[in-house]
Amino acid sequence: MSLYHRTRVFTPPTRGFWCRDRLLLFILVAALILRLFVLFTEGDRMFLGTDDDNYRESAEILLHQGILTYAGWHEPTVFIMPGYPIVLAAVFAAVGSTSWLAARLIQVGVSLVALWFAVKLGTRLGGRWVGIVSGALLAVYPPNLTSPSFLLTETIFTCLLLMTLYYFARAEETGGVGWFALTGLVLGLSVYFRPTSGLLPFVFGVYLLFRGYSWEKAVFRVGIMGAVVVICLSPWIVRNYLIYREFIPFTVSGGNPFLRGTYINGNINEKFPWIEGNRILSDKAQMEYGKKRLVEGFRTNFRGYLYWYTVGKFVDFWGGPFYYKELTYLPAYWVNLFHRVLLLAGTGGLLLGLWRRKPLALLFLLVSGYFTFLHLVYLTGPRYSYPVVQLAVILAAYLIAGWAETKKTLY
Repeated sequence: MSLYHRTRVFTPPTRGFWCRDRLLLFILVAALILRLFVLFTEGDRMFLGTDDDNYRESAEILLHQGILTYAGWHEPTVFIMPGYPIVLAAVFAAVGSTSWLAARLIQVGVSLVALWFAVKLGTRLGGRWVGIVSGALLAVYPPNLTSPSFLLTETIFTCLLLMTLYYFARAEETGGVGWFALTGLVLGLSVYFRPTSGLLPFVFGVYLLFRGYSWEKAVFRVGIMGAVVVICLSPWIVRNYLIYREFIPFTVSGGNPFLRGTYINGNINEKFPWIEGNRILSDKAQMEYGKKRLVEGFRTNFRGYLYWYTVGKFVDFWGGPFYYKELTYLPAYWVNLFHRVLLLAGTGGLLLGLWRRKPLALLFLLVSGYFTFLHLVYLTGPRYSYPVVQLAVILAAYLIAGWAETKKTLY
């Protein structure tokens, strides 16, 4: 029998929710007020001048010319997934101008949806109070206040990831084919914003095996999710084949982050290989150069590279918050401290959940481990850990609620 044997997870009734659970409503309203306060007081400072400006340009060209481009190239691109430019183009079309404010307001709404699904995941993990504490922590977690003001993929992808995990938990609990198909649909949409989620069905397959599914049942359910993901991606795949005559399911941009990841502590002191006029071949050249650097680095500085590709990148991935622009009234020191306290509590919650054989604790571990490993190989940093930090906060809430319950029992 599996250690994580299948048990039905109690889901509290939702009837009369707004009257029954005013505390959660208060958390959602407070989260909205805080996000709007940050947006209208310092939203204009949430500008990096890199990917955000490139996405804005991509959206404008897509809206006016119907061509997906990126970073100054006016030819069709496969360097990025099309999800975020499409969303921005739709927002710009709806308001009739290139409105950063409108896009940021939409993302504030998306962040509240993400908060709602985090509460639902917390409730499934340990009951109503874990959900409430999860919501309270994520409502005030500073990167969640600033993220909606960045024109980047993080806010929308984080929401879709939390939705995917919630629907997958429902699918695993019920065994229903429809729930697995719905999981595949949301996961397919998430790939349009960040292609690194494309291999999550394999992670889900491992989880199902831990939960006692037979190989046949696990493969069947993973196959359902995978098939729906492929169907979702089929317009993108067909578009890429018609333009490039190649099978390109995601993007052709792995060489750059792989190469950048070979520089210890991100100390880049040279120009990257570049083939003028051909971005795809340039990316392939950067991938080959990255492989050469990796081999040479381990040969000449084995300890340094071993440390960087294990402890160094792990710390770079998890150690700091996605707080790229410091708010004038919220110093980075305190945000970093809060982030690390939450991670420490989240680690405790993970260990407690695994000891108690909580299925969601195992799922959070596998998903977080997948993204961590992926970015140990490629470029790392707080921006890439931000979506799975939400899971760590939910686990922190599980520990806090468990501690509070223990104190209540003792006294």
